[in-house]
Amino acid sequence: MLDDRRFPECLTELLQSFGLGPPSEIRRLGGTATPKFAVQVSEGRFVVRARPAEFAAERLIRFDHASLWRLAEHGLPVPHPLRRANGTSWFSSAQGVFEVLSWVEGDAFQEGDRAAITALGGFLARFHAALGANIPPGKEGMRREDHPDLLVPYVTQLRELCHTQRDKLQMDRLAQQLELIRANLDHDLYPKLPKAVIHGDIHPGNVKFKGAQVAAVYDFDYLSEQARCRDLVDALMFFAASRRDRVNPDDIRSLTQPFVPNPEWSLWLLAGYQQVSRLSDLEWSALPWLIRSQWLQIRLRGSRKVRREEKMSFVMDGFFQVIDWLDLEAAGFFGGLRSGHGISPLAKAQSEALPLAPSDGNHC
Repeated sequence: MLDDRRFPECLTELLQSFGLGPPSEIRRLGGTATPKFAVQVSEGRFVVRARPAEFAAERLIRFDHASLWRLAEHGLPVPHPLRRANGTSWFSSAQGVFEVLSWVEGDAFQEGDRAAITALGGFLARFHAALGANIPPGKEGMRREDHPDLLVPYVTQLRELCHTQRDKLQMDRLAQQLELIRANLDHDLYPKLPKAVIHGDIHPGNVKFKGAQVAAVYDFDYLSEQARCRDLVDALMFFAASRRDRVNPDDIRSLTQPFVPNPEWSLWLLAGYQQVSRLSDLEWSALPWLIRSQWLQIRLRGSRKVRREEKMSFVMDGFFQVIDWLDLEAAGFFGGLRSGHGISPLAKAQSEALPLAPSDGNHC
């Protein structure tokens, strides 16, 4: 992991390699993982970002940057990776691999904003259509972040932290969820879903707005060809669901707190998407399974960001509240959204049982 105190030591050389002058201001940006900084130079403001080690290979960077340049050509509000004189768009040092991105301004999402939620749906549909079949090389065969095979090691680690019979029973039940996903989603359904280059990490820390329009999208490590409704599921979870507390994208516990999809907000999001591109029958059937899969992922992989002694409580806090909703209510919920005949009374009551804290406009 990058040592923030040492970062300025390589900054001047890094900026020079991209043809930029010395910094007049350096500010650490938010997030729960990758170190990134807003850097002011005479040429303007840029983002200097450390690539995570798992995404630092040249072929992965080339894929991400080629995709970003093409997405920007389609008028989508994504950052432009800068090029160096030698044609590369990254900088390697003893401290890691870095990229320099153009600064894209935006405001925090305000929960329950109908126009913004609808616009996000339309944006995702346009994002998915932008590259079409013209996909750069470099990430062929990349598995989605929530693939069961990638999550099994986290279950194995957590089993080592089980101290009581209750802990063991909970972990057995959690492990069963992975097998359900494998059998019901990955065995046959996921390979048949319509594919596109997706963002892969849609949440309020990575999407900003200007008024009702998406103005900026950040952090593209999980950019790859996947089922396009994988992004839609992230948007349903993070922009169209009710929670007890407002989401703070810089706090992993806040970002991964239990949620219940909000029927009105979900309708707005899906309507925005389908104004541009209709969902297929298979995609409708996949939505609840992808939510289940992603819920497991954000808790299991999220546990990397807390101390060892806190991992079990982090993963299990309210975990089965969401699973129970998926078991009991998801089919009726999405059936109601699809048919337009409304939401079941229990689903509506559950979504309203998690009142949002009043918005002060400064929660991100």
